[in-house]
Amino acid sequence: MLPNNEVRVPPPRAAAQSAAPRDITAEFTEAASRLRTGQLVKDEMFTLFEAVGALEIMDSKMDSGYIAPGENHAQALEHDYDVRRDLTPEEVVGLMDQLLCHEMAWHMGHPLSQTLFTSIYIDKLLWPAPRTMEDARFDRVPSENPLVGLVLRTYCLALIKACDFVHARVASEYFYEEEDFVTQLYNRHLLSSFDSSHFYRLLDQAITWIESQEGINEKLRDAIRSRLQLRWEFLAAVDQDLELLDTGSTDSFESCLNLLKPVTETFPLGKAVPEAFSLKLQRKLASTVPPRPIVHIKQEDALAHMKRLCQDAIDMQQILKYRGPSNFKTAVWTLLSRKPQPSVYIRSLLQALIVSGMTILAAVPVRQFLYDDLAELVLPSSILLRANTDEVELPSDPRFRIAQIMEGLLLTPYAPPA
Repeated sequence: MLPNNEVRVPPPRAAAQSAAPRDITAEFTEAASRLRTGQLVKDEMFTLFEAVGALEIMDSKMDSGYIAPGENHAQALEHDYDVRRDLTPEEVVGLMDQLLCHEMAWHMGHPLSQTLFTSIYIDKLLWPAPRTMEDARFDRVPSENPLVGLVLRTYCLALIKACDFVHARVASEYFYEEEDFVTQLYNRHLLSSFDSSHFYRLLDQAITWIESQEGINEKLRDAIRSRLQLRWEFLAAVDQDLELLDTGSTDSFESCLNLLKPVTETFPLGKAVPEAFSLKLQRKLASTVPPRPIVHIKQEDALAHMKRLCQDAIDMQQILKYRGPSNFKTAVWTLLSRKPQPSVYIRSLLQALIVSGMTILAAVPVRQFLYDDLAELVLPSSILLRANTDEVELPSDPRFRIAQIMEGLLLTPYAPPA
């Protein structure tokens, strides 16, 4: 019998001294052609992992590289949509609305592979990974139509950057992976290396340009401008979310709420461009999951979700005023018990605001918060909870012993088991 720490390894085969490489491609192909569908060839080192992999091969529901009969490689992987094609103002509005729906679907818990990463425009901006802002464009040759090369590109870039801020906030806190939120990026980068000032500058340029285009119908011009302004304000809101502790200002979220009304009213003006989204893009992502259907949510549901997100962020301001542990916990429970439940971004932001640098709301130390809680419950005006006992250094002083006991009480829950 072998010890537990010893692994049986087959003896190495002696290599021939004069071994020369030989092309066996033709022989291997001819031998493989004689295998029946489902037939498996294995050796003595065939493990359970290889067995599961073999079951996935040629199964359209499990094999991410499966190409259906009658479909060639180009048909399976390449799309024929031209990102440099001219778009009408109606199509630009429709694309903006479709992207907003996919963004909110991601906030609801659907993976990026079934939402934003199915957009050909988004894919062109993220792959190959841009090194500069100039590299982040739909094509090597810029579009001559400013509606595409400036307005739509700027909207997409600002959307990606907003997703980067949301992803960073959620990933740094506690949440239920694959249930509440999917953080998988599939080897894509959400422009995290670029400063947000570039995106604000582009948005300002796009807004200025669209306002000067008198040749575009006024309603369509206002529709595009309101969507760019919404993108500007939402980017600012998620970019400066933690500044809520210092300033207490929710102006950006309030501006988003105000801009949702004109966006809702101009939804009928948009013209959908379904060919700008493709399942084939999923095959290029770093994932073992085969292509899954694109997630489509109603425009009304997307706007309702964004409206709740902004309203919850605004109401969170009321929690920042510390009035004691009981009031604080009641405010948190009231916010988080809303139906529908606040989005995972709001819950993650609340976590970051509650515990920031071992302080509650960046103002009250954790120890003081626990002392305040004990004082409200059972020990009002007790000497045990006086903060100045920690300053006593004389061992014979009773307050020194009190400080030791209270320190042990606080550290007990975190002590390792004996």
